[in-house]
Amino acid sequence: LFSILEACLQVKIIVGDSEVSSQLDKLNENYLIFQLDTKATTNLNSMNWSALAHCTFSKETFRPGWDIVIPSWNSLSTNSCDLISLPALAPARRKYLLSCVDCILHSDAPIIPIQLVHDVLETMSNSKTLDVFYFKFSNTSDAVDELLIQSTFSLIVVPDAHVISSHLLQSRLYESLKFGAIPVIFSNEVRLPFDEILDWRKAVVKLPLARLPELHFVIRSVDDAELLELRRHGRLFWQHYLCTVDDVVRSTVDLVRTRLMMLPVPQRQIRGRKLYNDSNPMQMSPLPAMLNTIDGNEFLGPVESAYNSPSFKRNFSQTSVDVYDWWNVHFSPFFLHAQSPFVRPMPSEAKFMGIKCLFVFTF
Repeated sequence: LFSILEACLQVKIIVGDSEVSSQLDKLNENYLIFQLDTKATTNLNSMNWSALAHCTFSKETFRPGWDIVIPSWNSLSTNSCDLISLPALAPARRKYLLSCVDCILHSDAPIIPIQLVHDVLETMSNSKTLDVFYFKFSNTSDAVDELLIQSTFSLIVVPDAHVISSHLLQSRLYESLKFGAIPVIFSNEVRLPFDEILDWRKAVVKLPLARLPELHFVIRSVDDAELLELRRHGRLFWQHYLCTVDDVVRSTVDLVRTRLMMLPVPQRQIRGRKLYNDSNPMQMSPLPAMLNTIDGNEFLGPVESAYNSPSFKRNFSQTSVDVYDWWNVHFSPFFLHAQSPFVRPMPSEAKFMGIKCLFVFTF
């Protein structure tokens, strides 16, 4: 076991702002702090070198490049992800084109004028189109899960102009991704979980405030293929990085590792089992007699000897060149793989050019 004094990163779990204030002098270097109180407004000054993982941040307390936005702990599952009970991605369009719960949140400094939100949503509800909407302008006890299952888009209202992440916002985002309702957020300053490395443009519709009156036109213009792709990517983000407590903790630590450009742990190699053996031979039909006389090498070529695939040739590039793809395309940044099927092919002229070649073509 390593000593805590030799660890390059120490993880600390705290609950509430009072515990942070009492330990602020101790939490000054190489600490990753998980704040379990979802409503706490923890403020680590700019001279503190600890990284805070929390779901609630304001513009004044969030430090880009240090702090990490994570989902609300109250929304996370403590068991494994139950993917069987989730609704299917298809059909692309559901009963409600857009739904919103708590559409108008009263605050001291609303990011969107309350009357403007009310007027836009009322105009959409009274439109002559066949689109169906579901809006609740106050707290409601309706089943949010059932509503999101029947919704194509889910409008998430940012409560305050000074808040870039909150417990309610992260909870609504988590539920929308889980049940396949594509989140719509009117803010360019909102921070989403792990947005330092996750490309949320693939799963969330983020629009500037000036385009709020165009909301109905914007969401209607998205075709079915794009709807399914947004929903699929949101489901994969939720499944791999946000579903359970273990997923969030692992993703947070791996994000810090990516910042430091450190390699993940190697994937454990497993030898494949032979499908056929002497006791279970492969069923083969006999070849016709006329084909038995044909030399197979003439058509198939000589049998080559077995050789091992090149191992661990892209160690450094996984944390630099390929870091975007491993997080946003392959969804597998947690392990270092010996080989990758996604290696980019070389151009055809590459094998004829270079210092190792006996000749070089000149044009």
